[in-house]
Amino acid sequence: MLGRMPVPEAMALLNRLGYDAYEMFDWRNPATLGTFVAEKGKSPLFCACLVANKGVTAPGCGLVNPRERQGFLHELEASIEAAKRMDCKQLVVLTASKVPSLSSTAPWRRWRKTWQPCAPLPTLANRGRDLRR
Repeated sequence: MLGRMPVPEAMALLNRLGYDAYEMFDWRNPATLGTFVAEKGKSPLFCACLVANKGVTAPGCGLVNPRERQGFLHELEASIEAAKRMDCKQLVVLTASKVPSLSSTAPWRRWRKTWQPCAPLPTLANRGRDLRR
């Protein structure tokens, strides 16, 4: 419903309904991102989260498929820049799931290698858990 409303009206409605934040708008559309950037200081609402990928299935930008790694890194860099413009502190990053020709542990090793510089690194025991707790 809110996606069909102009951004200022949608933000005003969220504010009236008692929300603190909004999330996951289409930051890839330059006009939409520009409107959100222009409106962010006019409301007490903040951007809680952006999705780094093109969608849940992340077509062409998965981390577990070696042929899609560059697309994944490009999307990640673009989403980080959008998050900076929005003062957004949180990204949802989907890495895709399976590649039929790879073993079940190969994608996990590839994921870990890409995220090696980050901390804390998840282990097989805690992947998928919120590591902030």
